[in-house]
Amino acid sequence: LLLFLWAIQAMLSDAACAGQSQFLPLEVRDGLPSRQVMSLAQDHEGYIWIGTQDGLARYDGGKFLIYRHTPGDNRSLPGNYVQAVHVDPGNRIWVAIEGHGLLLMDAAHSGFSPLPLGKDASTADVWAIASNGDGSVWFGTFGNGLFRLLPDGRLRHYLPTPGMPGLPDENVLSLAFDATGTLWIATTSGIVKWRKESFMAFDNARLSSPVVINLMPDRELGMWLGTRGGLNLVDNSGNVQTPAWASALTNNRIMAVLQDDDGSRI
Repeated sequence: LLLFLWAIQAMLSDAACAGQSQFLPLEVRDGLPSRQVMSLAQDHEGYIWIGTQDGLARYDGGKFLIYRHTPGDNRSLPGNYVQAVHVDPGNRIWVAIEGHGLLLMDAAHSGFSPLPLGKDASTADVWAIASNGDGSVWFGTFGNGLFRLLPDGRLRHYLPTPGMPGLPDENVLSLAFDATGTLWIATTSGIVKWRKESFMAFDNARLSSPVVINLMPDRELGMWLGTRGGLNLVDNSGNVQTPAWASALTNNRIMAVLQDDDGSRI
């Protein structure tokens, strides 16, 4: 997935005071470790964390600090392909490395510790991370279902349960909380929701494709679903819509949707 990173300089410069937005393209020549950007997150200090296919970067508005694997250093990243980076409400930074599981950065931002996700922790493929104000952190994997780290440190593991409400399959591609605190879980066989300590089934036959690649909460409209077959919107009443303007998209395979501050959708 090739993405171009654009830093909104209005967040980082005096132009914000004048209400002006300035956009600056950031490339490898500027210090970005790779043009293949997989994930973005912002911490409570304002740093932008950028997961790329060749390392993790911290951007402060002027320069990059790069984190990569260092042979012989077990506190460094175990690999350089960053699939997901997430900042939880406690300002902890979680990093998922392809083929090397999940890691938690220390408070000093100087090293990483692995979080065991079962007996295959070192090779767990974490694709999605989400959290909200209850203190839990959720991790979606490809091939090993869904994990939940509780505030007391206990870890729960959820796999498909045929004949019972639960995950449609073991491949979790995206996670997102909506405005009501409900967790939406996207898999290669459709979506399911989690609320009040239980799974809630969804009629996935209404979607353009059961392969849901990306979830994006919309403050006003509901939840956008980027699927392999096109773009869907599940409105606040539970209706599934395909926007009329979606036919103008050049590719039906929707990888991401973003709600801009002015209310437009990208």
